[in-house]
Amino acid sequence: MNHIQQGDVFLERVDSLPDGAKRMESGVLAEGEATGHAHRLDLSHAEVFADKEGTLYVRASAPAVLSHEEHRAITVEPGTWRVGRVKEADPFSEAVRQVRD
Repeated sequence: MNHIQQGDVFLERVDSLPDGAKRMESGVLAEGEATGHAHRLDLSHAEVFADKEGTLYVRASAPAVLSHEEHRAITVEPGTWRVGRVKEADPFSEAVRQVRD
């Protein structure tokens, strides 16, 4: 599997971390603006990194659980993953916006 999605967060498998990526202390991949709920990665077998643009990456050495208060927990398989947010397009207003939990 090369893609994983939980609500408005998706992970895409990549070959490696970008040069200069810094390890983060938190397992929060995204927070809901309206609810305060979070997509939270269990850091027992995984680490979260950020590149210089702020894009997050996950490196899992073993299966790791990604949880959220409004979605079922999912398993992130071992490997390196880039974290993104789902976007939606409104063809009537020609606007593209980030989906928010």
